[in-house]
Amino acid sequence: MALPKLDAPTYNLTLPSTKKKIKYRPFLVKEEKILLMANEGDDVEEQIDAVKQIISNCIITKGIKIESLATFDIEYLFVNIRSKSVGNIVQLNYKHDCTNKSEDGTPTQCDVRFDINLDNVEIENSEDHTNKIDLTDDVGVIMKYPDFRVINGIQSLDTFEDTMKMLSNCIEYIYEGDEVHDVTDYQDEEIFAFLESLSQTQFQSINKFFETMPQCVSEANVSCPDCDWSTSFKLRGITDFFV
Repeated sequence: MALPKLDAPTYNLTLPSTKKKIKYRPFLVKEEKILLMANEGDDVEEQIDAVKQIISNCIITKGIKIESLATFDIEYLFVNIRSKSVGNIVQLNYKHDCTNKSEDGTPTQCDVRFDINLDNVEIENSEDHTNKIDLTDDVGVIMKYPDFRVINGIQSLDTFEDTMKMLSNCIEYIYEGDEVHDVTDYQDEEIFAFLESLSQTQFQSINKFFETMPQCVSEANVSCPDCDWSTSFKLRGITDFFV
């Protein structure tokens, strides 16, 4: 006699970048094992691959290409899947110098614990965010959001080379008047040469696209139980929510 199969509940979610509605399920023990194994090491690429695999397993809607989703789509998906799988409350620590002194009069550093409700995580959109960036009166670029394919191919943004690679991978079109150039028709070296020809002001205008990009945020309110200190701030991205 076959063992019983357990049906997981399903939930609906709207992808922030495309407004497409999808259906997903919570992750199961087999997916939690993937995440735990990835977190045991310090390999960021393995952790990214684990998140990618979990999301891929949990999305029920057909035709969703995980690697083409914007990074904030991935974050929003993972936060919601984590909320429905393990629980919506995450407890975090905040270090602060307590106003109550120790016996020798030196400041005491406290670890203040506080809760975040993952169901309250929202996508923050900047009013001045745009993917169409004018570089001159007739030349500009149309940008696209970084996705898993971009992130997997870049070790960090600490080097000039990786920054240039990120920018080139996120340019979709370069326009000159009425003429539009699809960057897929050009070699990487040609795109790099175009970026290297920009002035600092023009380069910063492209960089602003990333600085103002939508992101997952949640309000945090922290107060110390040992003194009158309290503060409020925003958590941004899954690294803030789950560190």
